[in-house]
Amino acid sequence: MASDKVRALVIGSGFGGAVAACRLSQAGFDTLILERGRRYETADFPALPTKDALLPEGRRLGWGPNQGLCDVQDLGELISVQAAGYGGGSLIYANVQLRPPAELMDDVDKQKRRVWPAVHNRPALDPFFDLVGYMLDAAPITTHDAGLRLVKTEQLARVSRGLGREGQFFYPPLAVSRRSGSNEHGQEQAACKQCGACVTGCPHGAKNTLDHNYLALAEQNGAKVRTQCEVIRIERRDGLYRVHCVDHLTQEQRHEEAELLFLCAGAVHSTRLLAGADLGLAKERADYLRHRIGVGYYPNADAVGVIFDTKNPQYPSWGPCITMTTVFPGTPTEPRPNGSPDDDPSRRWFMIQDGGYAQDLDRMIGMVRSPVWAGRNRFLGSHATATVPACTNEPDPLPAVSGAPALQSILDRVLQARQSGLFASAMPKQLKDAAPQLVDAVSDQLLIPVVADTIKRAVRKTWPFRWITSTFGENSWADRVSVRIGVWLAHRLGDDRKIGRHAARAALTFGGQSAAQFGTNIGYNADNSDHRTMLLAMGPDPSPGVLHYHANTQSVTADLDLYHQAPRYQDQELAMRDVARALGGELRVNPAWSFLGKPITVHSQGGCRMSETPELGVTDPNGQVWGCPGLYVLDGACLPASVGANPSSTIAAIAERNVLELIKARKPAWLEGESDGAKQYRTQRAKAVQWRASAEALHWQLEPPKPNAEPSQSEPIGLAFEERMQGFHSAPTSRLESIDIETVKAAFRALETKGRPGHAINVVLRAQTLNLPRFLEDQKHILTLTGHVNVRLPGSDQVKRYAGKGHLQLLVPRRKPHVLHHAAAKVQREIAPSYTSSKGPQRTTRLMRYTLNFLDEQQQRWELRGYKHISDDPGADAWRDTTELFVKLSRFTVGRRRELVSAGVMHMDMAGFLKLVQGMCLITPSSNGPMSNPDPARVVWTLVSFCQFFFGSLQRIYMPQLQTMLDTLMRPSWSKHL
Repeated sequence: MASDKVRALVIGSGFGGAVAACRLSQAGFDTLILERGRRYETADFPALPTKDALLPEGRRLGWGPNQGLCDVQDLGELISVQAAGYGGGSLIYANVQLRPPAELMDDVDKQKRRVWPAVHNRPALDPFFDLVGYMLDAAPITTHDAGLRLVKTEQLARVSRGLGREGQFFYPPLAVSRRSGSNEHGQEQAACKQCGACVTGCPHGAKNTLDHNYLALAEQNGAKVRTQCEVIRIERRDGLYRVHCVDHLTQEQRHEEAELLFLCAGAVHSTRLLAGADLGLAKERADYLRHRIGVGYYPNADAVGVIFDTKNPQYPSWGPCITMTTVFPGTPTEPRPNGSPDDDPSRRWFMIQDGGYAQDLDRMIGMVRSPVWAGRNRFLGSHATATVPACTNEPDPLPAVSGAPALQSILDRVLQARQSGLFASAMPKQLKDAAPQLVDAVSDQLLIPVVADTIKRAVRKTWPFRWITSTFGENSWADRVSVRIGVWLAHRLGDDRKIGRHAARAALTFGGQSAAQFGTNIGYNADNSDHRTMLLAMGPDPSPGVLHYHANTQSVTADLDLYHQAPRYQDQELAMRDVARALGGELRVNPAWSFLGKPITVHSQGGCRMSETPELGVTDPNGQVWGCPGLYVLDGACLPASVGANPSSTIAAIAERNVLELIKARKPAWLEGESDGAKQYRTQRAKAVQWRASAEALHWQLEPPKPNAEPSQSEPIGLAFEERMQGFHSAPTSRLESIDIETVKAAFRALETKGRPGHAINVVLRAQTLNLPRFLEDQKHILTLTGHVNVRLPGSDQVKRYAGKGHLQLLVPRRKPHVLHHAAAKVQREIAPSYTSSKGPQRTTRLMRYTLNFLDEQQQRWELRGYKHISDDPGADAWRDTTELFVKLSRFTVGRRRELVSAGVMHMDMAGFLKLVQGMCLITPSSNGPMSNPDPARVVWTLVSFCQFFFGSLQRIYMPQLQTMLDTLMRPSWSKHL
């Protein structure tokens, strides 16, 4: 195992690592950069799919042993995407250089403490933001020759004006080269060709990626770089940090030692490496730090949508990926029944940006509306009209993209081999002889009955047989004779057995389709691709989540507060609906979110948060890990809150500020010295001031403006159903106060029996939520209740009807897959009081809690409170548990004291349950009634989502073995710890 010793070691070469390496080397520190990915020249980026291929070659695109460009990780409740290569995220990001609003960085928590350390306020950081802007030569698209001629940009500008958001529309600064030749740092670059390939690797060298500026300067000033060298473990020995890594070129393991260590591997990997590090701390101190690592993680509310078949052309592949931004307001969090809304107005906004892509990806983008998703991700159908007129600009021809040699993906190879007959020739003879018999057996048992019934149904639907059936009636003598004649005619082509065999063989061979036909049928096509536009959304996260570290697999998983996240994603989807309606197109959103319930983020932040005190974070305001001198976190992991805007500029500016503080502490005279590095740095700071003056003179928008209060024109989707229950009640007994659940149940049933027949009670209730996504992610699953109760109150001689309102908590508490240690949960409660996964046993029971308030004739307030206890008792008790409601009837006396009057049991019969299911319907907030002309796909998937939640919860209680069996079949054994 080889080893080296340096003074400063930087892990990662993204926006934090590149800045740290550049400034340290300028200051004369012996610096080494370790980067797990490779260097990329313009021709090295993975080739995009050719016209004859379905997918790009995965070995060069996805991270793994073959050193791909993109690291896509399934973190459980989230899919994370980041780059792997020299230059980090700058290789595949969308070039945007925005700083967060000043008020966001002045935000305070519930205890009135600053979320961001005081030294990181906007006035103090603005000079460093300006320095980053100069170093990356950031400027809006309007400064480019073709900037004002981009159709997609002009179309979305018109949409923003039409939606009354002209003041929230702007052109963000982009780190894209505007001219060919040597840049400010002596690096040769080409001018932007407007090809749209920003996020797959610029094939022209026109992106101002970090290897063209910060990293180039670092190497000029003596920094050493070791690429394709992945860090696997960190430890501290004898005052030095020892970093164990593996060289992916030689597969040799080695270690490096350094006095100063900078974690800049991205929020997810920096958190993972720090959580698994052996820092030589005493156990108490090590546990103290460990319980804070991973707390406070943010995905930046990233979302994506694609609008298909717009009325007018959009030309999404012309121009940089992102050219414009519009700010939208978010809706406040709904208040709890017994509390105030947990919402922060300064974080209640989000941005919509255009998302261009290389023309070679047109067919892959078509997969977003593949029939595979069955319309589940369709949030707005196509419209014939558009409120935005067409642009008169005609884009110039796109330049040819030269990249790495195209290699076939495994799917293309399989389809090509099948089409050419290689599979058939490679089949063992015994298997080939046995296959027809197997097909016959399958068709005999499964397909033939289906085929016979299908033919009969088809005959009855075909004229003139349809007329005979409607005239004489189904199964009449005329109908039976005509159906036999129709079946005989159909069988002239073959009997049921032959048709069944052909159907089985066709299913096994994809209908004999070519690869191109197969791709087209699953939505993989570029039809009408110029009439598409992609929308990217992001904003401040309403509440932080947690990254859980798993030592046995050295991996992390994300535990998100999706109750607060889901409404933000829905706000974004509603805004995208407004845009789609204006463009006259069909909106489809990320299938991973709509189909799997997993958001995708390319802007992970937090996990090693900065804080004023060790109690609330991992690093001090300068980025140094508490109690670990010389160990720094200088990437997105150190951010104490999500910035909402594209975070690259914030990460770089904080790294600029924090590494300068380190240099000043260790080399106080450097800044005013005469070394080449000091002179270079002073010149760059002076030019940054000029850059800022130019930006102000030209009125560039450097941060998102405040949103206006205009709500979205689109509405969220809700769900409603009616529930009817009837039963009996009587005067309560002390046995209701028992702590034994079975004793209490027996007491309720005794009161029910005692109450018959003269103490009847029944209710008719409408349960609804105006926001189904929020309901599904709510840990308390709250539905509002309206309706009436029929009951004879004490002192009355007859049953009367009383109108009431209340709420229903359905199947609580929610089960979370991971829990925090109590010490970590305490920290999480400090920074996010609304959400914590605490340590404790997973519950195998659920409750349904009903609360209904009503007034009698004397305006006295009454309350009907009930619950259903769902538990896995011996026997088949699922029906009884879900249809048996234990109720208490109370009245409020003077002083608002609740006085228990009676108790009993109500039931729902089978007819009532079936009527409840039949009456489920989609609703909207404006109508508060059934949605008119809903999209069939939305009807199906909305109702399926609710039923999946309800019956899935019951399955996990009454048949947990089924979930275990499915997990075993669907997940590999190594994932059981994730």
